[in-house]
Amino acid sequence: MLRSYVSIQEYYKITHNCAAEMEEHYLVDASDAVDVLTFHRIAAHGGLDKLTPFQQGRIKLVVCKLAEFISENADVINSPISGYSINGVSVQYGGSRSVLMTDGIMIPGALYRDLVSTGLCDRRL
Repeated sequence: MLRSYVSIQEYYKITHNCAAEMEEHYLVDASDAVDVLTFHRIAAHGGLDKLTPFQQGRIKLVVCKLAEFISENADVINSPISGYSINGVSVQYGGSRSVLMTDGIMIPGALYRDLVSTGLCDRRL
């Protein structure tokens, strides 16, 4: 069974994005990525409902925006290569300041900072 922290209806309510159609599997992929980046602490706390309203809001927003990022960049994210070079021009994926590669997850830096603000991403906990 597919599981996401955000339903399709919540996605449109949160993002106010009526221009693009969101597919549920992107929300599931984004939720799975959030689980990895938070060391599965959401489930450990008893689910999203057991977190503070601030944490819930942040996580839902991150899932929505990360789902958009995944859908827009699916070809690069799912590519088996991490970069390439042609005629002296090279491209590396995940090597910029605006996009991070952490724990095997490609995520925009601003979204990762939003997720970190929940307090669930600290490796020392």
